[in-house]
Amino acid sequence: INSDSHRLLRRLLILSFLLLASAGLSLCLGSFPTPPLQVLNTLAAPQSSDIAFIIWELRLPRIALAILVGAALAIAGAILQSIVRNPLASPDVIGITSGAALAAVVFLSLLSSTLSIHWLPVAAMLGALVSALLVVSLAWKSGAADWYCWPAAWHWPGPPWRLPAA
Repeated sequence: INSDSHRLLRRLLILSFLLLASAGLSLCLGSFPTPPLQVLNTLAAPQSSDIAFIIWELRLPRIALAILVGAALAIAGAILQSIVRNPLASPDVIGITSGAALAAVVFLSLLSSTLSIHWLPVAAMLGALVSALLVVSLAWKSGAADWYCWPAAWHWPGPPWRLPAA
């Protein structure tokens, strides 16, 4: 193993240990703090524990969901950075967050009296989509760009919204 992969492996192990340590700490902390030994006993034998509901039904699902959402956001950020080929790109820098906020404000000021508030996330997602498409169309250079992220567009002349149906 060369030194770069060895360094990467060491960093990955350290970050994995920190993730597991913070998850273990999260299992112990909360509105009903529990000692780590009692948490381990509850994880091993939930039937004989008084706090099995707290650990198995409340804290553990929240920790698992937090880890999965964090991983999904990291992957989404990496995909966005690779699409725009900018390691500093993020949704707030290129305007997607502002488009979502604008659509949410327009929804709340104009449509909240006629539509249910449950439609607010849909309006924000549509605003983000419209702003992303606007950014892509403004960044389009003479009708030609490299869209390596869409395999169907590798040899397709024209913008991505004119892709043939799969």
